[in-house]
Amino acid sequence: MEAISIIIAVILIVVIVYSTKIYNNLVSLKHAVSKAWVNIETALKQRHDQLPKLIELCKEYGVDQSETFETILKARTQIMNAQQMGEVQSLAAAEQKLQMETAALLDTANQNTELSADENFQDLSKQLRNTELAILDRSDVYNECVTASNNRIEQFPHSFIASFFSFGKYEALELSDQNKLSTDG
Repeated sequence: MEAISIIIAVILIVVIVYSTKIYNNLVSLKHAVSKAWVNIETALKQRHDQLPKLIELCKEYGVDQSETFETILKARTQIMNAQQMGEVQSLAAAEQKLQMETAALLDTANQNTELSADENFQDLSKQLRNTELAILDRSDVYNECVTASNNRIEQFPHSFIASFFSFGKYEALELSDQNKLSTDG
């Protein structure tokens, strides 16, 4: 009888240790997803601060794109709202719209020879391109973390621990780089 008690105790200890290891792994994945999301938010905030400067600079040089300015500012607000609500798909849709409109504004602005020659405009354009690339890179990292977490949550025996401790799946952030700002100039 004593041998059975020892075997049961050893099995219980192994199950507890293994379950703890699985739980800690799921927590690490959850934090990796959160960290990757914060990195995206940082880049979005950076661009959030750059866009009004671009619009003001365009206005100073008489680039009349009132509708584009308004669309950019609306998309920017939609992105901020989606961020606060944690709505990944809404953020992706607003992000696509913002990328298209910003690229269109920069194309129009580049046609204005005085504006395109302005050093502030050139610097701001370069900063925006770099920020767009950072957003795309950071969304790739986020999506990798999401995939790793979601895969782990679906795997046996992780799925039991995940459901017991209410670990949920994450949504990927699907951004297209087809509308990204041109990297020339």
